[in-house]
Amino acid sequence: MTRKLIEQKRAGEETTATESPRLAPVIDLMEALQKSLRASPAKKAPAKATQAVAQAAATIKPRATRKGSRKAG
Repeated sequence: MTRKLIEQKRAGEETTATESPRLAPVIDLMEALQKSLRASPAKKAPAKATQAVAQAAATIKPRATRKGSRKAG
């Protein structure tokens, strides 16, 4: 678009104003999130089994790595 206007100006032609592109409406993200949360049903607390699995996973120690287990090749 700009190149076209520059070329018109160089050729001595009259440049005309063009219609500016339409901008998308600005959305308030916080308001959209709050509206979405109000529209969705309330979720239940996690089941006891899920909590027990999470606690068990937190207590598991990572496996020790073996040194020298790779063969030189």
